[in-house]
Amino acid sequence: MTGNHTEILSGYSSSIYGSVKPLSGAISAMIMIAFALAPPAIGQVDSSVDGLVADLNKRVLIQNGSEISWPEGAGSTSNSGQTVEELLGWYAGEGYFFASVDSMIADSVAGILLYHVSSGPLLDIESIDIRLDSDREITRFKSTMRTRVGTGFRPLHLEQDLVDLLDDLSLAGAVRSKVRVDRIDVNYDSSTVAIVVAATDTGPVMIGGIQVNEDSRTSASLAGRLAELKVGSEISSFDPQRIRNRLAAEAFIESVGEPQVIESAGNEVTVFLPIRDAAPGSFDLVLGYLPSTGSGASGKIVGSGKLELSNVFGGGRLFGLQLNRLPGQVASVRAHAEDPFIAGSPIGIGFEFNGYQQDSTFSRSSFGAEGSYLIAGGLRGTVSISRDVTRPGQAGLSISSGQQRIPRADGYYAGVGLRYRNVDFAPNPRSGILAQMNLERGRSTRESSVVVDADTTLRSISIRQQRLGVITRVFVPTLLRQAVVIGVDAHAIVASEYRNSDLFRLGGASTLRGYNEEQFVGSAVGRVLAEYRYQLDRTSFAFLFTDLGFVQLPQIDEAESSRTFHPGFGMGIQFETTVGFVNASYALNTDDGPTNGKIHIGLSFGL
Repeated sequence: MTGNHTEILSGYSSSIYGSVKPLSGAISAMIMIAFALAPPAIGQVDSSVDGLVADLNKRVLIQNGSEISWPEGAGSTSNSGQTVEELLGWYAGEGYFFASVDSMIADSVAGILLYHVSSGPLLDIESIDIRLDSDREITRFKSTMRTRVGTGFRPLHLEQDLVDLLDDLSLAGAVRSKVRVDRIDVNYDSSTVAIVVAATDTGPVMIGGIQVNEDSRTSASLAGRLAELKVGSEISSFDPQRIRNRLAAEAFIESVGEPQVIESAGNEVTVFLPIRDAAPGSFDLVLGYLPSTGSGASGKIVGSGKLELSNVFGGGRLFGLQLNRLPGQVASVRAHAEDPFIAGSPIGIGFEFNGYQQDSTFSRSSFGAEGSYLIAGGLRGTVSISRDVTRPGQAGLSISSGQQRIPRADGYYAGVGLRYRNVDFAPNPRSGILAQMNLERGRSTRESSVVVDADTTLRSISIRQQRLGVITRVFVPTLLRQAVVIGVDAHAIVASEYRNSDLFRLGGASTLRGYNEEQFVGSAVGRVLAEYRYQLDRTSFAFLFTDLGFVQLPQIDEAESSRTFHPGFGMGIQFETTVGFVNASYALNTDDGPTNGKIHIGLSFGL
C-alpha cells in the first residue's frame, strides 16, 4: 500500500474462454465454444481485499493506457476474482484472447478502483470451413455471415452466425439439426485463426403432436390449424416468427411465446406453442356527444353497447350481441354466432340477425347464414344466403310523388366473399393486412300503394338487386414505435328502383368520423381513411387521422341524384386500464368550427 492507493492484483490473464448457450428456442440444438488460446493464468487475486472493493463506488477501466467505458455485464459482484474473470471474458468475446489485467489499484479517497488492462492483438480470421453432412444449399447463408475471412475474430459474431445457420436449416424443415465449432487452429506467429464448423442435417421430420399450455382455453388442434401445423405431416419449413404472427393475429389470443420443437420417438417431433389467451369475452360501450346544431336544440348523447364472447369452448367460436342508439329515434340490433372450425375441420359456419327501426317510418330485419372455408393462412372464402324483410310504419305508408314512401318488401339473396387476416398483434397492429369483401345478388318482391288517375291501387313488383361490401386495413411500420394505417370502407347497391329503406347509412365513429351518426344515406357510400399512430406501449397508441367520405344518392321521388364528398379529421388515443381498453377521439369536419367537434369515448371491459 502506498498512501491512499492499494495494489490488489498484478499480472492476471485468463487461460480459457468458454460459452455454452441454447439457441433458437424452437430448435433442439446447442453450440459449445471453448477456446484455449491465452497463456496460462498468472497472478492471484487476494480475496481479503474484497471488503475494500465493496466500499468503492466506481470502477475505471484503463486499456493500453487510455480510459474506456466499463463493459456492460462485467463486475456484477464485489468479488475481485469474479470481476476479473468477467472482464477477461468480455475481452475474449470481443476477440482479444490475449488480454490481461496488469494491475488493480484502489483509491480509497476518490472511491475508485482502476483496472489496468493490456488488450493484446486481435486475432484475424485466416479461413472458415462449414462442413454440412448433406447436399443442402447454404450459399445464401454464407453471403450474410458476420464472421468472414480477413476480419477480426469475434466469438459473439460466430455464435450469432451459427444461430442463423440453425434458423436457415429450420426454415428448410431440418428442425433437429445441430451445429458446433469443430476446431479452431491458432497461428500465434501471424495472430490468425482457422475455424472449422460442423453442421449435422437430420433431414425432414414428422409432426407427431402439438401441445399448448395446460391452462389454455385454445385447443391444441385449433392452435395447430391456425399455425398451419398438421399432425402426421412432414415439416417442410419451420419459421417460428411466422407461426407467432399467425397466432397473434387472432383476437382471442393475447400473446404467443417462442414456438419450441421437442424431440419424440423415432422420426417425430412435438411442437409446443406457448399461448396466452385473451379474456373470454368483452363488453364494449361507445358513447358519443353531438353538439347542438345552433337551432336551439341541445347536444345529444348517442351510443352503442356490444357483448362479445370469443373462443367459446376452445374452438375459436364467436358469439356477439350489439345494440345501437342513434339520433332521430333510430335503433339497431345485431346478433351473430360463428364456428370457424367445425369438428376441427377448415369448414366454418355462421348465423347473423340484423334489426333496424327508424322511428315510425319503417323497420327492417335481416336473417343470414354463412359457410366458410379456410383456404390458406389467414385467407377464408365464404358463401352466404340471407333474407331481408322490410315493413313500413305509419309514416312510411304515406304517399309521396304518387307512391307509398316505404314499400312492403321481402328479398332473398345469395353471395360469395373473401376474408383475409394477417397482422402482427390484433389489439394494436403495426404491420399486416385486414380485408373483407362480399358480393350478393338477389331479388326483392315489393308491394306498395300507388296513385293512378286519382285512384289508389296496390302494386306488386319484383326487382333484381346486387350488393357489394368492401373493408380493408393496411398497417405499415415507419419509424420506431410508429405506423401508418390506410383503409377503405365501401358499400353499394345496384337496382332498377330505389327506396329509402334500401340505402346505406354513413357517418359517426365507426363509419365517418367528424359527422353525426348515420348523417348521410346513399346507394353507394364509403370512405378512405389514413391514420398515423405512435405506440405508447404494446397495446396503447395515440393517433392523428383524416377521413374522406363519399355518398352517391340516387333519384328517389322528387329528390334528384347527387354525389358528394365529406372530409373529416381529428385525433385520438387508445390505452389499457385495469378494467380494459379506453378509446377516445375528437373529430371535426370542414363545415363546423373547432369547438363543434364530435367526441367519442369507447370502453372495453374484459369478462
